[in-house]
Amino acid sequence: MSLEDGKMLRVLNGQQMQETDRFTIDQMHMPSMVLMEKAAEAVVNTVLQETTSSDRILVVCGSGNNGADGVAAARMLHLKGRRVSAFLVGNREHLTKESALQWHIAANYDVDEVNNPDWSEYTVIIDAMFGTGLSREVSGKYAEIIRRINASGARVYAVDIPSGIHAGTGQVLGEAVRADCTVTFAFYKTGCLLYPGASFCGRLLLEDVGIYPMDSPYDPDIRLLEKEDLRLRKKRDPGGNKGTFGKVLLIVGNEEIYGAAFMSARAAFLSGAGMVKILTSEKNSPILKQSLPEAMVETITLDNYREKLDKALFWADQVGIGPGIGTDEKAEKMVQYVLEHCDKPLVLDADALNVAGKHPEWLKKRRGEMILTPHMGEMSRLTGTTVAELKKDPFGYARQASRQWDAIIVLKDARTCIAASDGQMYLHAYGNSGMATAGSGDVLTGTILGQISVCDTVSQAACMGVLLHGLAGDLAAEEKGEASLTAMDICGKLPEILRQF
Repeated sequence: MSLEDGKMLRVLNGQQMQETDRFTIDQMHMPSMVLMEKAAEAVVNTVLQETTSSDRILVVCGSGNNGADGVAAARMLHLKGRRVSAFLVGNREHLTKESALQWHIAANYDVDEVNNPDWSEYTVIIDAMFGTGLSREVSGKYAEIIRRINASGARVYAVDIPSGIHAGTGQVLGEAVRADCTVTFAFYKTGCLLYPGASFCGRLLLEDVGIYPMDSPYDPDIRLLEKEDLRLRKKRDPGGNKGTFGKVLLIVGNEEIYGAAFMSARAAFLSGAGMVKILTSEKNSPILKQSLPEAMVETITLDNYREKLDKALFWADQVGIGPGIGTDEKAEKMVQYVLEHCDKPLVLDADALNVAGKHPEWLKKRRGEMILTPHMGEMSRLTGTTVAELKKDPFGYARQASRQWDAIIVLKDARTCIAASDGQMYLHAYGNSGMATAGSGDVLTGTILGQISVCDTVSQAACMGVLLHGLAGDLAAEEKGEASLTAMDICGKLPEILRQF
């Protein structure tokens, strides 16, 4: 299996989910009421496992089909002998056909309905107000009910997505329910995985309810990176040599900026590279030779950068530039020269991105495949878009940048969005807050470079590097805690993750 073969888990936005629902009903001839019953059953099974008969349950239902799922769940809980009430939010005259039928069935089964709930009475609340179709801000009585739910102290389960979260972007539309657990159906929703939406979901459970993907391609087509995807990497050749496993060139570290050079080079070695050559400033050379004797270390200056880069680029299999190089004249000349002359896979990170932000036309001159790894601030400088706007649609902006520069974009944030040069999108949901630490990006640069020689494509290497980096960060956080995590802690866990696969 490869990243391109379509077998990875899809992640859908709200519009895509509605289209897929409709495809399942209209083209596959699966009755919508059957889908509702299966969705309600999935929620009920989770609630039954995690609550007791003494719990008092309130199901808060909207007038749409998400609310219909909730009414069906209330009926099932009632039939299981649970103390449950259903509360309709909104106008009964606005019920969908399916929702009206579910309320009629619930009445036939004597499910208790309340019109003005005492919120302090309930220990469990099931949120079925709004589903994936919500696109406008929640206000008025709906916002007040969400505030009541959040202030209730009850354990909250969300049906498909917490009410008030945009299913595509994860943005909070005015007010949003803070769930302890979200039971989502058929596909993960981008809004449940991107922040801030992810922080409102609590524990996220994916349940199969009989909804299947459409025959036509999704746009954008987003796939979720999972731990097992590391098995996509090529097996290490038992007959190989140090040249077989990748010769990595790193152009890193300005005057006395030693750490970025060390961390990126160390990560390249630990993630599988056979050889690493570092071009750095003269002051960094002695300490790098002592602390990282495995690497070849050479000095690069404003006077000799063309000669040094020509020889090093010819030697290398893959190239990284940026960590710690600064943004002075030498840095600008090196970045421009590499973009114009490098025909090997190239990773631009950190200061190289800041230089490119001043001269975006240089990105068009590169000759080989290119990976850009900006965090939100660097992406803002590259594109002239505010960080706030980028966060509203990270996939959209990553894809736009990928098309503009014919590059692979690794847009780093609490959730990393990857736009491959072929238009495919990937979402990385591992990692933790401790990885927001100095040097973490330098480790990622080296990790991606270390993957290029063991992957079928450069896009795959970008994904595997991000995945490996995130899993190493999570493993390190288990030992050190998130608050105390350092970049070298992440680096140190790379071998342990690789050994598992």
